[in-house]
Amino acid sequence: MSVPASVQAKLRRADEHLNSFLAKIEDFNKRQPYDITRKRNADQTELAVTVHFHEPFPVEDLGLMLGDAIHCLRSALDHMIYAIAIKQSGVDPPPGAKVLQFPIVSDPAKSFNSDARWRLQDLRQNPAILTAVEGLQPNNRPEVEGRRVLAILDELDATDKHRLLNVVIASQRGSNFTILGQPIPHRGQVTIGPLKDGAEVFRLFGNAPLPPDVDVKPDLKVEIHVPHSPASDGSDSSQIWGLVQAIKHEVEYAIATLDPFT
Repeated sequence: MSVPASVQAKLRRADEHLNSFLAKIEDFNKRQPYDITRKRNADQTELAVTVHFHEPFPVEDLGLMLGDAIHCLRSALDHMIYAIAIKQSGVDPPPGAKVLQFPIVSDPAKSFNSDARWRLQDLRQNPAILTAVEGLQPNNRPEVEGRRVLAILDELDATDKHRLLNVVIASQRGSNFTILGQPIPHRGQVTIGPLKDGAEVFRLFGNAPLPPDVDVKPDLKVEIHVPHSPASDGSDSSQIWGLVQAIKHEVEYAIATLDPFT
């Protein structure tokens, strides 16, 4: 098996962008550029913890890095189809070079119809190639935690062509909240959702007024999400790192499936 050089190059560049993306988040978490404030309610039975950032979160940089990584992964599939067309036709550029593309039918209500097949140009005439590409469509592949990952890849790539991808700061996976002071019956509630300046991140509830020395020491770890069309479980955003790893795995599977035709 010999994956075309340009496909390998796209996958490597996607990894570079993803590594830069991860390093940006890790740097933010390591520096912890925020202050924490604590406020008790009137009867002293609750303690709310809020966060105040010293600097804006680098959403623009992260959106650019993510968009570049997504585009490289989408392009790797297109490069694969182009390489197959060269091999099958024996000429470079191959017939229909300007419109050749790996088709992705993102709408779950639609089939792999003539509009999608048209993107394959002359490769439509090869039943084995047609069957292989159809088998790789989101409707024909297992979902990953309710996500049709190639459909999300296509959606994010199309979005990035017109505007920056909208990354959202979310918490609290990996965050720790240590309760300090006199132990009393209590329960803690971590706030889940977009993490904005002044947002509440944790609330401590006591069964009685909290002693004066009771405190909460937070160690926040921000997590980045990206919005997308609703998944089968109803969720309309995903934690980026896990989603992109699933997309990359699916792209690599598609490349391995199509490689015998190159």
